[in-house]
Amino acid sequence: MDASNAKAIWKQGIDHEVTFWRAWLNGRGGEFAEDFARRMDPTLPVARHLNRVLHHVTAPEIRVLDVGAGPLTAVGKRYRRRPVTITAVDPLADLYDDLLREAGVEPPVRTTWCHGELLLERFNPASFHLVYSQNALDHSYDPVAVIEQMVALTQPGHYVVLEHRRNEGENEQYHGLHQWNFDMVHGHFVIWNAQGRTNMTERLSDRATVHCRYVPRAKWLNIQIRVRVIPR
Repeated sequence: MDASNAKAIWKQGIDHEVTFWRAWLNGRGGEFAEDFARRMDPTLPVARHLNRVLHHVTAPEIRVLDVGAGPLTAVGKRYRRRPVTITAVDPLADLYDDLLREAGVEPPVRTTWCHGELLLERFNPASFHLVYSQNALDHSYDPVAVIEQMVALTQPGHYVVLEHRRNEGENEQYHGLHQWNFDMVHGHFVIWNAQGRTNMTERLSDRATVHCRYVPRAKWLNIQIRVRVIPR
């Protein structure tokens, strides 16, 4: 899929995404009320499964970038008594601000506008200890470009972590923003749709080590990308 066509399809799916988040915010999460409460908790600790990628961070304050954060970031705000500074970005942030006002919700961390495909225009390389995305990049119009920029923004020796439903484009029949599939094939991280596929493990091999794990109970594909330290 060429970039211009992919972006045009992405734009057509925005209304669907806004409708979902409007109902979610007005209903305080609805059937996902526990998730809403967690995202609103300013003292929420970082999820236990992220401890492995943060335990070696020695800085007094941990810097995290959440890409495609939606109106409320899902990243925890504290890690072992240390504060976590979260920068949350989303291409629909301005629309989410309207939804938050409408719902009377004041987020602990305000999501600001940025397309994942434009991250390096806003942030300096190697700026973050953790660059994270949950259930978002398969909604983007160029997920390969987004992930490459996420890797560039991560400090050497640190991690990009992606948590997404497996093959969500197929599951959602390519409705709305669901135009891509994230999959694990023979241990490799692969992005694909009808127009082609990219083996991200191979594509990033000169910059990072990619580890994939599928969690059947949660139906999540967990991808940890460790950025290589370049010897001087």
